[in-house]
Amino acid sequence: MLRIERLTLRLPAGYQHRAPTIARLVGEGLGQWRPQASQTSTHGVAPPLRIPPQASDRAIAQAIVAGIVGHLETKR
Repeated sequence: MLRIERLTLRLPAGYQHRAPTIARLVGEGLGQWRPQASQTSTHGVAPPLRIPPQASDRAIAQAIVAGIVGHLETKR
């Protein structure tokens, strides 16, 4: 089970109107991830992502989830 107490997303200027949808999709994506092993992390920072401006909210969220999951999996 994954439990996130606080998640902060930093999106580029102009994405304010897209932020709620992107955040919801990120939450849904992380909710589907099942860690392979038990681990505890009190703080983590996923690397910045370069995403084309024409990317859909779903594509942006999927890239963010992949970045977060990749970061968590390398911390094992």
